[in-house]
Amino acid sequence: MAWNKIAVGCKVIALLMLLTVIMNWRVVNLWHIQSLPIGWYLLIILNTLLFFVTNTMAAVGLFWVKKWGFGLSYFAIVFSTLFFSTAYIPFVSHFFPKKNHALAVMVINLIVILIIGSLQYLSRRKSRF
Repeated sequence: MAWNKIAVGCKVIALLMLLTVIMNWRVVNLWHIQSLPIGWYLLIILNTLLFFVTNTMAAVGLFWVKKWGFGLSYFAIVFSTLFFSTAYIPFVSHFFPKKNHALAVMVINLIVILIIGSLQYLSRRKSRF
């Protein structure tokens, strides 16, 4: 019974991660940046690829409740918060004023990290018995 709750919780978080990737296709648009050196373009492309790959792989790992999925999800959430200011619970950060938007994103993502941490703890505890 408890294992089903853990699996459902992991699937919900995986869905939120995929929804975050789908909602942030705007980060791929590089046409508005025209006067940057090639090194900056490569850095932007590398960051964007890292955003999409880590979030997608973390969602797959969480969907199957794998140990590497938890680790990748921690990295993906911190990376997305720092470089893209992306909230993992959609639309909640839009209810806050612009000056508090960054703080709202950090708090939302911290809550998601704590939920993932509790799911990982419960899954490890359950797999021992």
